[in-house]
Parts: sequence; C-alpha cells; structure tokens
Amino acid sequence: MLCAIRPERGPDARPHSARDRRATRPAGDVPAQAPPLVADQVRHQRVPPQCRERPLESPSPPPDRRSSSANRHCDDRDRLYDRRQFRPDPMGDNRRLRSLHWGFRAFAAAAIAAAGEALARQADGPQWPRRRRAAPLVVAAAEPAISHPLAPISHRSAALPALVVFSAILLASCGGSDNATPAPTATQSPATSTPAPSTVTPTLGLGSPQFESARALQHVHALSVDIGIRAAGTDGEKRAANYIRDELAKYGYDAALQQFPIQVFVDVKTSLDLVSPQQRAVDAAALGGSTSGTIEGGLVEAGRGFPQEFPSGTTGSVVLIERGDITFSEKVANATAAGAAGVIIYNNDSGSFTGQLTAGSRIPAAAISREDGQALLDLIKAGTTTVRLTVETRTDTNQSQNVVAKPPGKQCRLVVGGHYDSVPAGPGANDNASGTATAIEMARAMAADGVFDPVCFVLFGSEELGLLGSAAYVRSLSPDDTAALKAMLNFDMLAVGDAWPFGGSQSVVSVAAQEADRLSIPHSVDTRFGTGGSDHASFISDGIPAMIFNCFCDPNYHSAGDRFEFVSEERLAQAGALGMATAQALLAE
Repeated sequence: MLCAIRPERGPDARPHSARDRRATRPAGDVPAQAPPLVADQVRHQRVPPQCRERPLESPSPPPDRRSSSANRHCDDRDRLYDRRQFRPDPMGDNRRLRSLHWGFRAFAAAAIAAAGEALARQADGPQWPRRRRAAPLVVAAAEPAISHPLAPISHRSAALPALVVFSAILLASCGGSDNATPAPTATQSPATSTPAPSTVTPTLGLGSPQFESARALQHVHALSVDIGIRAAGTDGEKRAANYIRDELAKYGYDAALQQFPIQVFVDVKTSLDLVSPQQRAVDAAALGGSTSGTIEGGLVEAGRGFPQEFPSGTTGSVVLIERGDITFSEKVANATAAGAAGVIIYNNDSGSFTGQLTAGSRIPAAAISREDGQALLDLIKAGTTTVRLTVETRTDTNQSQNVVAKPPGKQCRLVVGGHYDSVPAGPGANDNASGTATAIEMARAMAADGVFDPVCFVLFGSEELGLLGSAAYVRSLSPDDTAALKAMLNFDMLAVGDAWPFGGSQSVVSVAAQEADRLSIPHSVDTRFGTGGSDHASFISDGIPAMIFNCFCDPNYHSAGDRFEFVSEERLAQAGALGMATAQALLAE
C-alpha cells in the first residue's frame, strides 16, 4: 500500500494521508478530554487501548466526531473491529447521506483550493508568500553547496487529487451531524503551526558563529608563506594590509586603511671584526635606530645590561650584553651611561636576531647570534679581546598603514587587534601572523550570526619599529571615541609555547583570567608586559584599559626561523576561545 512507503519530504511538504494530517495538526486542536463514544459502537474486545478508556454511558447525544484527530483515529478503528456487529439506528441512512454530502463538499473545496495554490506557486515561483523558507543555514569548517530555499512543487501538485479523494472518503466513513463542519483539509498550510524562525540567522557564506582554528591557520599561511616578510614600509607590509582589509570587508565590516608616515631604518652596512687575540669576521646586524659609526676597542662583558653589571673599565670599550629581562633601548642607554663606545647584544636563544631601539641610540649598536656571543664571551674570560664594530645606517621617510574595521552603524566599545608587520629577518609566522589571524577569525565569527557586536578590529602596521601603528591609531581617536572604549585586547605571538601569561590593565586581565578558568585553560599574570612590549601599551598610555594575550617563549623570535611549520593550531584554538569569551564578558558588563 502507498502509505507503507513514506517518501522523505521536507518540512514544508503537505500531508498525504489522514495520519500525516494528524502528525501536523497543531497541538492546540486536540481537546484536553475527548467526548465519549456511543456504547453500540464499542463492542469488540480488540478496541485500541486509548479507545477502551472512554465511558460507555448514554447512547445520546451522538458524539461530535470532528472534535479531534484522536477521536477520528479511534472511530476509524472501531469500524474496522465492529463492522460485523454494527447495528444501524433508524437515522443511520440519513446520517450516512449527510456524511457523504459533507465529504463531497470537502472534496470540492479541497480540489479548488489545491488547484489555485498550485497555479499560484507555478506563476509566482520563489516569491510564493505562504511558503516557509528553509531553516537557517549553519556552515561548519567546510561549506556545502546551498540549495535553492524553495523546493520544486510538481510532485505535490500531482499528489493533490489523490490526497483530496482520500480525505473525502475518510470524512464520509466517519459520518457527521447536521451541524458538523468538515475537518481542515490539506489546503491549510501546516506551516501555521511551526514556530517562526529566529530573526538572527548566520550570514550566508560566513559559516558558523564559532571560532574555527582551521580558518585562522589558513590566514597564518597566507600572511607568512604566501606574502612572507612584512617589514614596515615595504611592499610585503602593504600586500598584507590589503589582504586583511579585503577579508574583513567580506564579513560585512566597514574596513579601510589608515595611513601614517614612518621613518624607516635602513641598515646599509654592519660589520664586526675580531682583532685580537684572533682575527676573524663575525656576522652582525645593526639594531633598528642605531647611530652610524666605527669603533675599535676592548670588549667587556656586562651581563644582561643592568646598571650594576657594567665593570669599572667600561669607558671607551665595546660592551657585550646578553639579550633578555630588559629592553634593547634600556641596555643601550645603560651602556651609554656607563661610558661605553659601542654595544653588541647576543641572542639568548639559538640563532641570530634583529631588534628595534625605540628610543634610538647615541652609540653604534649591533646584534649577533648566541653561538658567536658565547665564543666572544669565552675569549673575554681567557684574556684581553679587541674588536672593531662598524655600523652604517640611514633613515628613509615612508608610509605604513593600519587596517581599521568597524561594525556598520555602531560605535566601538571594544578594540581587538594585533600587529601584522614582521621584522626584516623572517616571515613572522608566530610574530605576528598568529595574532593577526586570530583577530581576523574572531571578526568572522562575530559577524556570522548577522548581528554585529560593537567591536572594532584594528591590525597595526610598524609595531616592530616601536608601536608606531597603534600610537597613530590612538592619536586618531576623538574624545567621544576614547570615552566609549571599554577595553583593548591585543593578540601577539600566540601559536608557540605552552603557557598563557596575561599582562596589562588589571580590570581587563581579571576578566580574561575568569574566562580562562571557566574554559580550563592554564594561565598566569606576567608583569613584564604590564604596560609595554606591544601595541596594548599605546592604549594604556592614553588611559584605555588593555591587555595582551601572548607567550613570549618562541626560540625563533625575530629570526628567519619564525616559520609556518612551527605554528600550533591547538594554540590558535585556545587563543580564539579566550579572545571570544573575554570579549563577550567585557561587553556584558
């Protein structure tokens, strides 16, 4: 039989049988207690259980068989079981005629309405107003093809005559009274009993409103591999800015480039030569902001550059200092104060590096690898060592840019960002394509539900030259913009390491710590980044609470080894979860 094979139908398909009509009947159509059946109609012991419980009292008045779909079900079964014992009363023939009359009336009404509906659908196509739209599309990591929201109706049009005939036969067999009206037919859309879909729906093509680490990893690859080195003022930095702007614009933000002038440091020539007790060349690179000059003198060690670590014979010497604990500018300033003629800073991790002196310098300053630094340190311990340091630099005026993405029609209450430029030495996969990618993916997730939070996403240029991009952005804010900002979240170097040291304003760090506890993500507070070290410092200096998500624990920091293959997707996922949770918690305050 046809009803034994139930084809799969969408939520908007019309019922093909009485059973389907019962399944789609709104719950409010079924009364709390069905009316009793006539005793003569309940004879056989195989009556369904739900029908046996009905009282068998007075044979009058006749039951109102239109009262509920449950009654019709039981009445149908009563006739199946009691057909041989059915005893018509004197009015039985008239009742059957009336039932047949109402059945034909139902048939005519259903046929006319169904034909009109089919013609209207075919004429209007996808604009048919009573057709319920498909459920909101939710896309996970992979986005399947989106089918048309309106399914073809030809199969339903062909089934309508059979549906109406079946309905008329069912009504005639159940009977009715003079005052009865036909039960609702298939021409009444079942969508009337379906709750209206939420007005907040994912924006088509943006995917799930959840942070997806795989998407963030793709952005890291685009920035660090497809584009590569993104040093301030270079074509690589401009290409990265255009990529970020285009991605954020795709998500519906008002995205634009904010340009600002920069002074670009150019290392024309830097050399370090060992004069005695040996003669050999040592690879070296000028620290950004170093002055030019050639110095030859004795080499002395000064620990990590704290004032008390400089020996008494520092005046006129070249000082060898280990990287770490304090900034490059502080090391050079302390060496200058101690009378040094030049500074060499060696890496505290394997390999070479480059760095930036945010305050510039009055003496030549260069950087070398840890291996060369250890070799020079051994020579110092063995006896007198003389070196010649030459630094030739220049400064060019150039342009850099921030990428500023604002939610349409809303003022920013929160800024999420990080710097997208890299040092000239390497592609900066961790520093800081990882933080940039996290901010981009957060922007997509927050836009995917179609409702933009009052969050601005700002990716800064020229951070490696001394936080120039974030300083330019903060200067551009009006007093009203500054007053409206609740906080700034800075993402910098996220994808390497196993720790989450939070630094910055206590009011923001405490919220992030609570969310980290809720997400079971281990964390700590690192006071080294409380008010400096990255772009959040520009906001704190202007009185805007800010914090940094960071792990300053990458052995390839500021080197050619900061490559894509060392980026951890798991760390990106944690960063995204922390960022999303902290942002929502701050907005909810």
